[in-house]
Amino acid sequence: MSEVLRAESLRKTYRQGSDEIAVLRGVDFAVAQGERVAVIGRSGAGKSTLLHLLAGLDEPDSGAVWVAGNNLTAADAAGRAAIRNAHMGFVYQFHHLLPEFSAEENVAMPLRLGGMAAGEAGRTAAELLARVGLGDRLQHRPHQLSGGERQRVAVARALVASPEVVLADEPTGNLDRENAEQVFALMCELSDERGIGFVIVTHDAAMLDGVHRVLELVDGAIA
Repeated sequence: MSEVLRAESLRKTYRQGSDEIAVLRGVDFAVAQGERVAVIGRSGAGKSTLLHLLAGLDEPDSGAVWVAGNNLTAADAAGRAAIRNAHMGFVYQFHHLLPEFSAEENVAMPLRLGGMAAGEAGRTAAELLARVGLGDRLQHRPHQLSGGERQRVAVARALVASPEVVLADEPTGNLDRENAEQVFALMCELSDERGIGFVIVTHDAAMLDGVHRVLELVDGAIA
């Protein structure tokens, strides 16, 4: 299987006054097509910093991130945005849906940003929403949906353009157990079906049974 994401010797240090805090101390790992990798660790271990570097939202002090063969770290801001739009999806603990848009419009947004015509983007979004059990909620806005429904819309939005890799930050952390299990099962199903790699930061031990590998961050490095 081809490699969809690689972190090479990522190091990141932050300053607090006169102190330097080494958050990441040389993180190396790769994710293959369709592989689900969980990242665990205590609070402050560097999980959020790692996700920000993998997404190109922050720059490492040294090292590099490669996404679908593209050097994300070496690209300028516009180049990083282009790589994200073309190859990556994101799922967060809080859904971050646009409140003024319907479920269908939210899911269609990545396709529209990629240049797809509105009609085709809407049809593609509607088909995926039907797959995730929301075929009768297409025109509902986020405030008209339950928490579990909103998170399923967020998962559909992340996967609608079939990105090579999805970064998920506590994707079930804001849900009750039943909804958490449904959302994670959906992520696994679509990951297998579409060959999408996942990097999942989680405190939810129940999710670990559904991933292929677990990486534990300890003192800024993979234990």
